[in-house]
Amino acid sequence: MKTLYLILFAALITLSSCQRKRTVLRDRAIDTVQTVLKRTLNDPESYQAISFGPLNPIYNDVLPGPVDSSKLHITGYTIQHDYRAKNEFGALMLYKQKFVLTRKLKYVEAVELETIDQ
Repeated sequence: MKTLYLILFAALITLSSCQRKRTVLRDRAIDTVQTVLKRTLNDPESYQAISFGPLNPIYNDVLPGPVDSSKLHITGYTIQHDYRAKNEFGALMLYKQKFVLTRKLKYVEAVELETIDQ
């Protein structure tokens, strides 16, 4: 019975540490995105974060056919961010963008999903 409790306890600790790692990665990705925006926006002071989506892994290219999971590895991440900021004319806009990051959470590019005049 003690062995069962030890196994369950070890499994619980393992699951909790995996969740903590995902949270830390997501927080670092959010910091990267906000740093990039503050450097590149027309009016960085007008930036208002609305929401961040989940941090989604990008896996290496896989050829058609059966997938061998042992050959998959994470090559980067994407995270969607909705925010408000002023454009070059001073109008407040709502932006929805997907940010592409490297495996080490360095900025690669932002893909415009939607821009709405406020």
